[in-house]
Amino acid sequence: MRTKVKTGSPDLVLTHILDAFARELIDVSDAEILEAAKDLGMDPRTRTSAAFAGVIYPARPQLSDFFDMDLPKRLQGAAERMAKDPPAEQKSKLRRAKRSQISSERKNPTNK
Repeated sequence: MRTKVKTGSPDLVLTHILDAFARELIDVSDAEILEAAKDLGMDPRTRTSAAFAGVIYPARPQLSDFFDMDLPKRLQGAAERMAKDPPAEQKSKLRRAKRSQISSERKNPTNK
């Protein structure tokens, strides 16, 4: 008995599924296809039917096809983390600024 299971690439699995659908559609009569489309609320006899979406005309390209749309969210998250917990260099600068402020207050006490 095998202990490891082979997993195919997602592209290969999708290709197998689409091939199976294609073989099934070849065996089905046109009347059965029209009936199934009617059950789904589609009318393949009209050109504007959803049944033709992506078949006759290619799908419209989306920005997410070309750009990483999650990048602004990740950058915003990184900026918020940096604002809450500044890097070590900024912390040391803040400490030096506080020390110099304290020492200047000691040298020049204000009269109250």
